[in-house]
Amino acid sequence: MDETTNPVMGSGEATPASGAPHPDAASTHEADAPDHASVAPELDADGNPVQPEPEDDSEEVEHEGQKYRLPKALKPLLMMQSDYTRKTQEVAETRRALEERQQQFQQQAQAVQENIRDYARLTALDEQLAQYQQVNWQALEAEDPIRAGQLFRQMSLLRDQRAGLAQQLAAKEQQRSEETQRERAKRLQEAEATLAREIKGWGPDLKAKLAEFSEKQGFTRAELAGVDDPRVIKILHAAYVGAELLQKQLAAARAAAPQTPAKPVPTVGGKGQGARPDPARMSMDDYAAWRRKGNG
Repeated sequence: MDETTNPVMGSGEATPASGAPHPDAASTHEADAPDHASVAPELDADGNPVQPEPEDDSEEVEHEGQKYRLPKALKPLLMMQSDYTRKTQEVAETRRALEERQQQFQQQAQAVQENIRDYARLTALDEQLAQYQQVNWQALEAEDPIRAGQLFRQMSLLRDQRAGLAQQLAAKEQQRSEETQRERAKRLQEAEATLAREIKGWGPDLKAKLAEFSEKQGFTRAELAGVDDPRVIKILHAAYVGAELLQKQLAAARAAAPQTPAKPVPTVGGKGQGARPDPARMSMDDYAAWRRKGNG
């Protein structure tokens, strides 16, 4: 049989018959095959293959005072839930405070109305007693002792009623004053808790700084002490922090600015260096010497 020419290689070498293995196939296969014997699995003490530990994709998260280890993908959800819970609690606390304030306002309004009625009764009793003071008791007793006795008993009864009503009003005023003091102390305590929770470093030192800052803005310490709304103190603290930051920025800008000496301003017509003499003010000799130097 004639030798067959390989059209791809373009040579006249003989091509092995179909199905016959290439003489270099075995060596090529052996060279490309991975050396499994060189990659030996890690074994434990019992000779069993050691399984690689899975990658830790968890993170420790604190929630409501407890620590949990959760997948990292769940942390944003937990933080979102915590933020939602916190805001919900704040809204509930604000609503509760508003309801308490509304209830207190209603009670105060009712107390004021009762107080007005009581003082109206007291005023009426004073007017009636004033009429009895205009009576000539000696003449009335001489003229009509029975009538005088009746009027005197009525006047005594009005005096007792007036004294009892005045005592009741004084007791109510004292009770309202004590309740007002208790409510104010409660609001101040709640405000302190809010400020300690929301302002970093809240304490006596920061209070003193805010008091000094408020005085510079025109407020008095008495006015500041009378504030029991934490929102006002938070706004004042924000203004204080902003003023402190502005002062630091200005100080840093002044420190970074180049310190260049001021140049003296030349005096027109003076005798200093660089000043041009005025020929009109020269004597004849000076003028001649000035011209000989090439001036003019």
